[in-house]
Amino acid sequence: MVKKKEKAVKSPVVAKAAAMCSRIGQRCRTRCAAVLAAKAAGLIGVMVLVALGMNVWTENRVVILEADRVTQEVTAFKLIRAEEGKYVAQWNAETDVEVRALQAEQDELNKEKSKLSAAQYKKKQEALAKKIEVLKRKNEYRVRQIATASRQAALSIQKEMGEAIKRVAKREHAGIILNSSNVIYADDETNNITDAVIKEMNKAITSVTYPNPLTFQFTSGEK
Repeated sequence: MVKKKEKAVKSPVVAKAAAMCSRIGQRCRTRCAAVLAAKAAGLIGVMVLVALGMNVWTENRVVILEADRVTQEVTAFKLIRAEEGKYVAQWNAETDVEVRALQAEQDELNKEKSKLSAAQYKKKQEALAKKIEVLKRKNEYRVRQIATASRQAALSIQKEMGEAIKRVAKREHAGIILNSSNVIYADDETNNITDAVIKEMNKAITSVTYPNPLTFQFTSGEK
């Protein structure tokens, strides 16, 4: 009789860690995209130029600006996404190595199981589970670091963004700028200044400083 070869059992905990680690890139990109969108929306949102002391003309024309397009099409934001992508790729590669090491440890434990007492096996499984939890926390920490780096990079160009918007608004004799996401209906496309703003920002902002995410350290109480 031919003995059936035993198939290595993949630990549910290791499988869960592997699945979690494979999602780090997507989670980070989603969070960073939200950070950039929020930054643009916060700057653009509803900009009443009178309150900013910029109403040097008499017209009170209301114009529309598509914040989502600004974050997608302005070169500065593309540069930020490219830089964060480099860190995500690097850390994903490092995480994959750690997950493979954990899986190898689990495979070895599976082989030793018949030689171990129930208490010994449980102790080794618990030790492995702790390593997986450490890796999970480290990846969550990395997501926060990258999101913070992207936020800081966006903050570094906030002034230039604002000035670019103001220049376009002045040329267009606009008294109020509305984010398109807050507008239910607009019947005149000539009131949309998005293309002009994107062009102005691309001309004004030619580079962005992206800080190393590793420089950001958090305490347990920080968000």
